[in-house]
Amino acid sequence: MQVFLKIFQKIAPRFLVLFVFYQILWYYNGMIDIRFAENLKNLRMESGLTQKKLAEMIGVDQRTVSAWERGTSQPSLEMLALLCEIFEENFDGLLA
Repeated sequence: MQVFLKIFQKIAPRFLVLFVFYQILWYYNGMIDIRFAENLKNLRMESGLTQKKLAEMIGVDQRTVSAWERGTSQPSLEMLALLCEIFEENFDGLLA
């Protein structure tokens, strides 16, 4: 039982942050035209990265990055956080 509590104490804050962020994204997705696809492509090109190189950096297939840039799919919260780190952007800069 103590092992479970220690694990839960480590995981709970991260989960809560991701859950709140997901709720915010859900709200914005319904209320504001998110230009994520356009922003991602612009940031990638300004950084001199190809879709393939970006895909390798974050551990996904090049087709996944292409789908994000076309707006046919969206990355997970974890991928969004990683993209923010790579491009040194905050979530607003990437999503709005």
